[in-house]
Amino acid sequence: MRRKNINNMIDKIYPYIHKIIKKTFSYLTLPQQKSLALTISAFFDPPSFSLYNIASKLPLDTSNRHKHKHLLRFLDKLLINDDFWKSYITTIFLLPH
Repeated sequence: MRRKNINNMIDKIYPYIHKIIKKTFSYLTLPQQKSLALTISAFFDPPSFSLYNIASKLPLDTSNRHKHKHLLRFLDKLLINDDFWKSYITTIFLLPH
């Protein structure tokens, strides 16, 4: 029952996160924006922060193995550069307080 509630919560929060990501990380491609929003959404289930467990929480209709591969590919391609940090700071200021 708990897993269903968490996935339901992730499904509810994902559109809001994705909207902020699209606005602040506009330099990323659309698939990268979606992956970043999905990854952030997965952090709302706190038991473990290992990559495999984070990947298993992604609300995708595929096996955990494929979710893990998807997350690793996304993280490998994500550049942490000046654009990333500017977008990150903008995101922080866009969050409700």
